[in-house]
Amino acid sequence: MGALNSAQIDLLVTLYGLPLVRILGLLAADPLLGSDRIPVRIRVATAILLTMVIVPTLPPPLPVALSGPEGWGLVIQQFLIGVTIGFVVRLVFTALEVAGELIGLQMGLGFATFIDPANNAPVPVVTAFLTTIGFLFFLAVDGHHLVITALAQSFYALPPGQWPDGQLFIGVARTASDIFSAGVRIALPLVIVLLFTNLALGVMTRASPQINIFAVGFALTVTVGAAMLAMQMTQIDGPLMRLFELLATRLNELVGSGLTAR
Repeated sequence: MGALNSAQIDLLVTLYGLPLVRILGLLAADPLLGSDRIPVRIRVATAILLTMVIVPTLPPPLPVALSGPEGWGLVIQQFLIGVTIGFVVRLVFTALEVAGELIGLQMGLGFATFIDPANNAPVPVVTAFLTTIGFLFFLAVDGHHLVITALAQSFYALPPGQWPDGQLFIGVARTASDIFSAGVRIALPLVIVLLFTNLALGVMTRASPQINIFAVGFALTVTVGAAMLAMQMTQIDGPLMRLFELLATRLNELVGSGLTAR
């Protein structure tokens, strides 16, 4: 077997290098596949494995040497596309973080935080609980397969050298607004109940000023909030499915494929 010449080496580097960069961009932004809980070596190995699986199904790449200016432009483009896909997935889980912040604030647990090893930042306990439930449900409905399928389809919808149109960025902006409203809707039942609980505490304090509102109120709001949160967990599959259907819609806009959340 003869030695490879420079043109063949450039072709192999382009063939495997550009998809690898896009996959690494996805793993850099994806909240589940790219979580800091997963060691870096495992994430890099996963990216290499996905590259080896996807590349044989792709059309021939552009005959461009990655060492030149045009090649670096393609590398940046592939990384940005991968980051965009991962960012859309991250936005969906942001809805659960918004809901957790609102619920924790109303329960009086806004100060109860712990260090999240995935983000190296303090996170309210209610937020951590809801995001953990969301991740488990995401895996249960094969959401990770949805993301990997969208990644593979993106190489056909957006091959190297082709930039997405402005509708993609409009869709990402629309996702951000939808995410905030989705998070509010998830938290709304608990917020309403806790609002009436606080109003009742205010009436009790007005009627009996000798009541220690700080001793009674905190225990009551935490108890009511925990009971309502436990009740909501029995119906959480509906709001989560709507979130993941929103994710499938946005990924369809990106890769132009019939992706569905099941």
